[in-house]
Amino acid sequence: MERFERISERVSLGLAVFVITAAAFKHEIFHDLVGIIAPYVGVTVRAETIESIVAAMVLSAVFAFVEIGMHYSAGNYRWFRKCLFGPQDIEGFWVDVVRDVDSGAVLNGAFLSIDYEQGEFKVKGDEWDQNGKHLYAFESLYSRYEGRVLKFVFGSSAGGSGKVEGNAELSFAVGRRKPTAFTGFYAENGTGKEAKLVGTLARKFAHDDEREKLSDFEVQRKMVVRYLSEIKH
Repeated sequence: MERFERISERVSLGLAVFVITAAAFKHEIFHDLVGIIAPYVGVTVRAETIESIVAAMVLSAVFAFVEIGMHYSAGNYRWFRKCLFGPQDIEGFWVDVVRDVDSGAVLNGAFLSIDYEQGEFKVKGDEWDQNGKHLYAFESLYSRYEGRVLKFVFGSSAGGSGKVEGNAELSFAVGRRKPTAFTGFYAENGTGKEAKLVGTLARKFAHDDEREKLSDFEVQRKMVVRYLSEIKH
């Protein structure tokens, strides 16, 4: 989220500079505001003091407006998030293979969806074995995204046939465009189970007739089974 914070700060700074510059050329505006505010002030206050107060109020309003506007737009408009995150945009569907940490052997496969919700990236997914048996559904409970690395705590979600909880980390490939692959790991709480993850953007792997149906559970299952069958053990 550091990219979001940097852009927000730059926009706020730019608007603040604009307000200060405009005030410098239109100083009489502050004198007019002083004339409006002065009658409501119970004590005698120097005009310069009121001007400083008004300037501070205007700048505070600018920063608040930018902050609210950025968060609202990020939460409601996908096109805005694409522009905002640029090459760090990780929203979408992903398919990955789960490998044993020590041997590298293929264990299972998973299908993930990553969406921006309430100020963070929300991860939801399902995991299947190599025969297409559903193991469990999971979702992130908390996440943090910095420097193309997504860290999150996850737990079982409604509809899953099994229970799981733990933490995971996904490192997305660096480039000038939206990442199309990631590597990572996860560790389950209680069992001590750890595994390596290697994933790819689902649209890149999907067949033509699957690309518009990536939210369909059965399409996801079939893609995971096919993905696992094509991975070299």
